[in-house]
Amino acid sequence: MKKLILIADGFFYDFVPLSLEKPKGLWEVKGEKLVERLIKQAKEAEINDISILIGYKSEMFSYLGEMPGISFIENDHYGEENGIEFLKHSGLLEENTVVCSSGDYYFDNPFIDANGVAEKEKAAIDTFQDLREFDSKYILYSGSQIIRNIRLVFRCEEDEVYNFRYIDRRQTNASFVFEIKGVNYIYRHPAEGIGELVSWKNEKEAMIIVKELGIDPTYIYADIREGWKIMEFIGPHGKPDYASFEDSKKIIKLMRKLHSADVVTDFGMRPWEDAEATIEALNNIDTQIFVPYKEVREKIKVLYEQTINDSVKKCFCHGDTYKPNWMMMPDESVILIDWEYAGYSDPGIDVGYYIVDADYDIDDAERFIREYLSEDYTDEKFKHFMIYTALIAYYWFIWALMRRAVGEPRLDIEEKYKQFTLKYAEHLSERYA
Repeated sequence: MKKLILIADGFFYDFVPLSLEKPKGLWEVKGEKLVERLIKQAKEAEINDISILIGYKSEMFSYLGEMPGISFIENDHYGEENGIEFLKHSGLLEENTVVCSSGDYYFDNPFIDANGVAEKEKAAIDTFQDLREFDSKYILYSGSQIIRNIRLVFRCEEDEVYNFRYIDRRQTNASFVFEIKGVNYIYRHPAEGIGELVSWKNEKEAMIIVKELGIDPTYIYADIREGWKIMEFIGPHGKPDYASFEDSKKIIKLMRKLHSADVVTDFGMRPWEDAEATIEALNNIDTQIFVPYKEVREKIKVLYEQTINDSVKKCFCHGDTYKPNWMMMPDESVILIDWEYAGYSDPGIDVGYYIVDADYDIDDAERFIREYLSEDYTDEKFKHFMIYTALIAYYWFIWALMRRAVGEPRLDIEEKYKQFTLKYAEHLSERYA
């Protein structure tokens, strides 16, 4: 007897914006949800043992479990491992098992004859534009809340919004480019759970501030309740080369401009206190996840306490100075984007996180900090920025643990932040004992 596994664990990047709201297989095409159509076709072919491989937004498939013969397989690492790889290493590809994507639309039943899905013609529905061409319902009304948001901002019809392209899969939040009347824009869709860590109201205020300062010209609209925003699309640009000290000097110049601005807000990052709050939230989800890191927490705490009441003053900061947020323009200017962590904070956050993301060794970190301090250098300030480099690495490590705890693991960056934190905490604990 044949078995069927429907692969529904992944996120379809090319299917934005629809795939941001629910998995591709749950969208209705020609009057039927894609996954339900495949289940119906399988049962018509007398395949009654059907498993659905789930991962991304897995809870949205739960209603299918009420159907006879339907079971679920969970891929907890769908972000790092695709469905086929997961099935292979899990030993689930047994003889007489048919595997099919839950997002496919076959014109004829693909399960009836021996040749199966490989030989059956299916509709080419890889992108939202493909879907519009195949099912005209989606031209004027898609049912997408994201497209409705865009319509309301630009006061246009759905068919005037087109050419959707996902950008930068490394980012936590999902962003895509879209086009209206030949002009490109960017839509930022916040990751699940991020709203618990940042304030969309504060981000909007920060974006208005930095647009007036000439640091980031991209702001168009931001929704303070749901966290989505729309920005101008910036044309060809590069990213900083972490190995280039000339690029570092350009980055430092903009950092110093930002930090010298006469701006005070009633919000801002507090990496130690914010990390402590995140640990408390973590313990409410999983009491064991932080246990192995209590010792490093104590080292960071001792270091942090050495910076309290020193001569480094708070200022307006960005808070998230990793590579994707920098734009190196052809005219040698630099733009800094994405202000969800911005506010009146410690400048060590911005300097430190750039060093962390660059994964600089101790010597390179010292060189970067000395260049930033320049004529303002003192041993006390140098110590402050070195400690904040370890502190902000620790903050982002705790952030990565939270991502894992809420089911959106980023194991690669979690490991990077952990190793950086351990290395710098050990070095600075000995240095400043």
